[in-house]
Amino acid sequence: MLLSLKCCVLCSGVPLFINPIDIGAQVVRKTIRTKRLFKDRQNPLSFSEEYINERYHFSSHCIVYLADLLTPSLSNDTLRSCALTVMQTLCIGLHFFACGEYMHAVGDAENLSKSTVCRAIRRVCIALTRILPDFVKFPGHCSQQEVKDGFYRIAGLPNVIGVVDSTHISIKAPSGQEVSDYTNQRSFHSINVQMVCDSQCLITNIEAKWPGSVNDFHILQKSVLYHQFQQGCFDGQLVADNEYPCLPFLMTPYLNPKPGAESCFNEALYETRACIKTTFTTLRSRFGSQSIATESL
Repeated sequence: MLLSLKCCVLCSGVPLFINPIDIGAQVVRKTIRTKRLFKDRQNPLSFSEEYINERYHFSSHCIVYLADLLTPSLSNDTLRSCALTVMQTLCIGLHFFACGEYMHAVGDAENLSKSTVCRAIRRVCIALTRILPDFVKFPGHCSQQEVKDGFYRIAGLPNVIGVVDSTHISIKAPSGQEVSDYTNQRSFHSINVQMVCDSQCLITNIEAKWPGSVNDFHILQKSVLYHQFQQGCFDGQLVADNEYPCLPFLMTPYLNPKPGAESCFNEALYETRACIKTTFTTLRSRFGSQSIATESL
């Protein structure tokens, strides 16, 4: 009987068994309860700086700068209320580049469909390609002598205006007969991307169109940069590894160095070449999409 009474009292909400102090606390909480804050879904930067860095691998200031640069290419002419803003489109692309997830995962994170994410990533890629020549210039944005001075301070190699090497970027296996062309020596599908950097690990030249089976020197031979060097357009030399032959404008290490000057030269060259390895490492750490086979855009 007593148990039934207790149950009836609890179910009816009569506070016979509730501490009066708890009741007072509830009254106070209701009195001072603040409004819930809702994030602006149209502004991906309405979060903490830590969250933004973790999600996009860029600071909010860098993202705003990129948005200003890409606005002419990413702005929508449509009057549809649900159209993505420039900032939304850019952040979808940056999120994909940063996390290396497939597009459906990015779509889930942004509450968007896969097709919308696909279009946004493609637009960002095209927009970035358009402004690439403004930022990637050989031998750099300063004078050739300043570039040489930067390399000379590393290990004492004179007349160096760039370090060249290639790295493989994984891709989804292509269909058709081209599949073997994109299979590299490590038996995964990729494109072989050639880059040149300066002493500050800034990219000054890039070739990103060759299948993974193509060797490094072939890419260099077919590049505009190679022919510019042959024509004497630059007063300086590139540094490379043993994947490349030694040429008048291309310094490579001795295959069997003798003790003394040859060994010292190789050591200086290896130290100088470290710039391009650092560049590759930095790119992969910032852009996780380079480490996986990405879906076709």
